This record gives sequence, structure tokens and C-alpha cells, in this order.
Amino acid sequence: MVCFALIVSAIGPAYHLVKTYRQAGATKAELRLVQAENGLLERRVKHVRSDAVLRREARRQGMIVPGEQAYVVNGIKP
Repeated sequence: MVCFALIVSAIGPAYHLVKTYRQAGATKAELRLVQAENGLLERRVKHVRSDAVLRREARRQGMIVPGEQAYVVNGIKP
């Protein structure tokens, strides 16, 4: 009878141990995915901050380099 009580009392902690172990594995897998995505985003930020991309975006918005002469042409439809 005492052995049965000991076995029954150990089932709960054993269940929680297995559940926690599985959650840890799933969390590690999710961490690896998020780290990979973070690496991609860091490379993208580095690319977007490059001088060539910044100059191209500034030109697209109509900005000019100091010393350049800006001209406005009317009557052209995009």
C-alpha cells in the first residue's frame, strides 16, 4: 500500500518533468528560427544604410547633392 502511494505521488512530478523537457526543446527550436530571422534583418539594415542605397532613395525623393543645380520641368506626365 505504501509503495502504491509513493508511485502515485511520483506521477505528477514525472509528468511535469517530461512536459518541461518538451517545452524546452520547442523553445530552443523557436529560438534558432528567431535568431536566423534576426540575422537576415541585421543584414538588410546594413544594406539599406549603405551610401548607395541612401543616395538612390534621396534621389527618388527629389533631393540633390550640394553644389548641383536643380531644374523643374513642367508639362511632363509620369
